[in-house]
Amino acid sequence: MLHSEMPMDDESWKQEVLSSLPAVLNQDPDSNNQRILRIVSSYTNSVKNEILHLHEQTFLKNMSGKFLTDYAKDWGVTRIDDDDEFLKFQIRIQQLKGRLGVTDDDFKLLISSVLDIDVRSFDVVPGDDPESVKVLNLPFNFTDNKQEIKRKILTDSLQQMLPLEYLLVEVQFQTISNLSLYVGAVAQTRTVTKADMTNLRSRTNNIYHHIYIGTAAQQFRVTNAPLKGAE
Repeated sequence: MLHSEMPMDDESWKQEVLSSLPAVLNQDPDSNNQRILRIVSSYTNSVKNEILHLHEQTFLKNMSGKFLTDYAKDWGVTRIDDDDEFLKFQIRIQQLKGRLGVTDDDFKLLISSVLDIDVRSFDVVPGDDPESVKVLNLPFNFTDNKQEIKRKILTDSLQQMLPLEYLLVEVQFQTISNLSLYVGAVAQTRTVTKADMTNLRSRTNNIYHHIYIGTAAQQFRVTNAPLKGAE
C-alpha cells in the first residue's frame, strides 16, 4: 500500500503546484505565471496517476492474465486453466504458509484469508480423533472447469496449512446458486347488488364494489453440498 503525507487527489496536487511560486511574483489567475503552472500541474497529475495505476497493478487482487501467470511462477505455482481467482487462491496459499497458529480459530482465519471469504460462512470442527479436524460448508464458487482437480488441490492445500501432527479428515463443500426472483400481483373486482324492500311498493337497489389485491413472491435457492473426504 502506498502511503503519502500529502493527499493523492488531483486538486491537492494542482493547488500545491499553483502555490509554488514566491509571493513577489504575479499570482493573478490570468497571469502568465499561473497559466504555466496550470500546464505543469496537469502534467504532474497525469504522471502521478499513471504511477498510482502501475502501483495498484502490483496488488494480487488486481492482477489478471499473463501478468498474474508470471507472478504465480515466482511463488512456484502453475496455472491449470483460465480461472484467475483460483490461481490467486493458490498464490495466497504459498504466501501464508507457515503463518498458522495452533487453534481451530487460527486455521479458520487462514482459510478465510486464502479463499477471500467471510469467516462466518463455514465451520471448522474437531474430528473424532483428538488430532483431526473437519471443514464444513466451505464455499466453492470457482468456475466449473476442472472442478474435481481444483477440489483436490484445495483439500491438499488445507492439509498443508495444518501442523504436521494434525490430519484433515473431511472437507464439505457447498455451491450455492441463487436463481431469479418472481413477483406477481393479482387484482379482482367483485360487484354485489342488494335489494332492500322498504315497503310493499318500494324497492331500493344498493350496489357494492369490492376490490381484492394480492401479491406473491417466489425465489428459488439451490444448494449443492457434496461431501469429499481428505485423503
